[in-house]
Amino acid sequence: MVFSSSIFLFAFLPICLGIYFATPDRFRNAVLVMLSAAFYVWGGGAFFFLMLGSAVVDYLVARAIFTRVDDGASAAKLTRYLVAGSVIVNVALLFWFKYAGFSAKMFNRLVDTFGVDPVAIP
Repeated sequence: MVFSSSIFLFAFLPICLGIYFATPDRFRNAVLVMLSAAFYVWGGGAFFFLMLGSAVVDYLVARAIFTRVDDGASAAKLTRYLVAGSVIVNVALLFWFKYAGFSAKMFNRLVDTFGVDPVAIP
């Protein structure tokens, strides 16, 4: 499902807005998370757990950074490593699922001229 589809605009969005505005203020963020997850599962459910795992890891990294903010210079170094690790993991996931096929195709065209076996990306 995409944002411009009729089912989203005339069914999913109005239902979600109704649920959101009927929810007490303190639970609205939780409702948005659940509705966002429902939207993602509906549109591309095969990778839901991958997305959920990435979000959980980022949340845990943020919690680790927040608890070590006042621990001095060693905490600053650890914070940089945690942020760098989180960014590297997320960019690697993005690259793999968005660009790996294209990169393999371009690489295979290049090495084909040298008679090297092509790389297969599942």
